[in-house]
Amino acid sequence: MNKKAFRKELPLLVMLLPAVILVFIYNYIPFFGIVIAFQSYMPAIGMLKSDWVGFQNFTDLFNQPDFFCIGLVNAQYSLSTAAGLFKSIISCFFVVSSYKLADKFAGYRIF
Repeated sequence: MNKKAFRKELPLLVMLLPAVILVFIYNYIPFFGIVIAFQSYMPAIGMLKSDWVGFQNFTDLFNQPDFFCIGLVNAQYSLSTAAGLFKSIISCFFVVSSYKLADKFAGYRIF
């Protein structure tokens, strides 16, 4: 790309920069959390110096006596959140429908 073409496309590249930064923040930085899941992570010594334990954290989690109960509570919370979102969407639909009906029947005496 020569200098003239670059100067012409510079505003487009500047507009693209926030999107690239957000993709980096939300897609690549969380990978550090994935690495921490396989370590015996100690915040005092940091991620690079923590011991690598592999799947030991997951076997400890699945062998907990309350694992099934915790899983059910988590599923219940997820479903209730999804149901709340569904109820909100339906409520918005009814509100918009009522305003459209009010506009349609404007000027009529109902009572």
